[in-house]
Amino acid sequence: MKSDLDRLMLERNLDALLVMGDSGGNQVMNYLTNGAQLEAALVLKRRDGPLTLVHGGMERDTAAETGLTLINRDQVYNSYELLKKHEGNRLAAAV
Repeated sequence: MKSDLDRLMLERNLDALLVMGDSGGNQVMNYLTNGAQLEAALVLKRRDGPLTLVHGGMERDTAAETGLTLINRDQVYNSYELLKKHEGNRLAAAV
């Protein structure tokens, strides 16, 4: 159960967990987001912290239905400026 995550993370000496990708075919993403249909999403959890969903702006209503702490990727990160800063290198801009 989600309520056991902090205990399980402590037992396994994990500081955080990260689940990435689309919800389609991703059982862990589906479980953590209560079945929300998302694309290119991230679910983050620090031990003793909240489950946090990083989502795209077009998915804000769907993301809100998950009950998770939310970060709207499109509002927080300016993709154009990051690409410009990294001279078009998509990998560097994404990291």
